[in-house]
Amino acid sequence: MRQIVLAGLPEPDEQAMLRHASISALQAEVLPTAALADAPRAAGALVVYPVVGMPTDSLQRCIAVGVDIRAEDQSEALLRGASDVIDLAWAPELIAKRLIQLFVHEELLAEHGQLRNRVATHFAAKERDLADAREMQLALVPPGMADARLAIDVVLEPALELGGDLVDYIAIADGRIVVAVGDVSGKGAAAALTMARTHTLLRSLALRPYAAEIFSPPDIAARRLNGMLAIENDGCIFVTMFLGLLDPETGALSYIRGGQIPPFLRRRDGAIERLDAVGGLPLGIRTDAAYTVGHAVLNPGDTLLIVSDGVTEAEAPDGRLLDDEPVVAWLAEPREEMASLVALTRAHEEGGAPTDDLSAMLIRFR
Repeated sequence: MRQIVLAGLPEPDEQAMLRHASISALQAEVLPTAALADAPRAAGALVVYPVVGMPTDSLQRCIAVGVDIRAEDQSEALLRGASDVIDLAWAPELIAKRLIQLFVHEELLAEHGQLRNRVATHFAAKERDLADAREMQLALVPPGMADARLAIDVVLEPALELGGDLVDYIAIADGRIVVAVGDVSGKGAAAALTMARTHTLLRSLALRPYAAEIFSPPDIAARRLNGMLAIENDGCIFVTMFLGLLDPETGALSYIRGGQIPPFLRRRDGAIERLDAVGGLPLGIRTDAAYTVGHAVLNPGDTLLIVSDGVTEAEAPDGRLLDDEPVVAWLAEPREEMASLVALTRAHEEGGAPTDDLSAMLIRFR
């Protein structure tokens, strides 16, 4: 029920409010001055103060009343926080209309506040879910490794809460290592789910006892992955991928490129080569896609850098892309880790939001 609380009105004004026809028309409960401190009040109750002597720390949702109110008193009451000033000499119908407007306004404010709180709670829950999902996604990225013959460092930084890039290396049963860097089309949840599915399929193939038969040569594994991703792909989501099989003993590398940027190979003498053998379509576009295998040999002192387009196509505020040359210059110096490559990319973006996920793998053959 709507409530009107009288707050220190002079006796004549208080009695006038209690008897006023407008109160009957509103069917509102009128509480005396004592209710301001002693009695529970409904949310949105209107508190009525005298127009002269209204306290400066008056509550919100209050009005000032009087009889034959002077303009300066009305202005002073509004400055002190009154939502409205009502003259008890007005016609009852006008007073009732003004009071109804005030009640409706306050009720709408209350509903808006409740809605805002519900929306804030909903989005806070969504943010927690996204943070948990991001943590789970980044947990799929393997840590770096190093032994007497080989060192591998990886990085993955999604542009949004969730990303669609994939970076992984997996030792198969015969000791060779499957290396993969992939980039799912699009961004957000759909790309992240496709990435997780691709990652699961890749690992399910690499961890089989006969994985050597599937990845040697790697176009066999690429065709299997492609076939599984292309089936019922109504959203036309595809995955560019560099997929290779590296022998850590000999440095022999066989690979396919399914639409992926050609990796950068720095030879011990500083020469830069690109692994640009024509591979085939990105995975997931056609069930019958074929893939051509490329070959390279990593010699002691060589370094292989595999990146997604989140590096070479990092965008500056004026639209300039990072491109290949700064990456080649970065690789020209001996590198032990990936943090400086990330820093190079972020510096080009000049503090702007990343436009794409960033993933990369650095393989140093000793």
